[in-house]
Order: sequence, then structure tokens, then C-alpha cells
Amino acid sequence: VHVVGSRAEDLAERHDFAQRASLITARAIPVEDLIACGRPLLRPDGRILVMQSQKMPVDAVRRAAAGARLETADIREYRLIDGERRRIVVLEPA
Repeated sequence: VHVVGSRAEDLAERHDFAQRASLITARAIPVEDLIACGRPLLRPDGRILVMQSQKMPVDAVRRAAAGARLETADIREYRLIDGERRRIVVLEPA
């Protein structure tokens, strides 16, 4: 396991990271930006985890993913300790 703590925008520009990531996730980044920066880094069998509130429709994630040749593999819903509802959308190469 190799964990890289870096800005997605910086890694997306580095050719030595192209198609090497098996799992990509981030916080505080719009889903469109996460997909745009993460897709070039993703291995053919890799996954992108999109963490989001229930306020954003899943269809918005699906539309952004489709443009990057990604599809929804799974959706997991959960609640924070304060009761706020959240979800994780798992994307994989189509």
C-alpha cells in the first residue's frame, strides 16, 4: 500500500502517476473536479469514492462520471453522529 497525500490537481499533471491508483478519494472538492483530476490516475480496475451529502442528487454524480467513462458500481448511505445523512458513491471504469 502506498498512500499519497497531495492535491489531485498536482498529481493529475504527473505522468509517473498515470493509471497507477487503485483507489481515489478526496474531501472538499467538487465531484466534477475529483473525476477530472482522478480519472487519469485511475488503474483500469481502480475505484473512485465520491463522498457527498444527501443534498446532491446521485444523478449529478452519474452524469459527471459518464463523461469520463466511469459508471456507478455501488452506493452506500450512512448517517453522521449528529444524524446528517451522507452517501458514498463508488465509481469504476466503464
